Amino acid sequence: MNAPVPTPGSSSVPSETENFDFDAWRRLAEQNPKAFFACREEAIEACIAGNPHPEGREQMRRLQAQIDGMRLISGNPDRALQGIATLLTDHLHALTANLSELGEEARRLGGLLQKMHAKAA
Repeated sequence: MNAPVPTPGSSSVPSETENFDFDAWRRLAEQNPKAFFACREEAIEACIAGNPHPEGREQMRRLQAQIDGMRLISGNPDRALQGIATLLTDHLHALTANLSELGEEARRLGGLLQKMHAKAA
């Protein structure tokens, strides 16, 4: 007997990653690909909408568009996964570099504040 097919918004296909049920998504993809892609789109949009910053949401949409494009041009799931992994690695390296720059700026600002407090004292 087949398990019921999850539908968009059902508790079987959550949009939150901590409740992600891979088997439910797999069954949905096998039994009803159209519903799978609708649920997938809903989950992606819920994730993006959860970002409180408009510029962050826009960056997430651009990244998702790159991922979707990679899936379309790759020809098979293994190549798509390799391309997406490379894309995400590149983004993580960029984030790491930005975080490092931000840390350096915070240290400089801390030094300037210490100098200002020393002069005021």
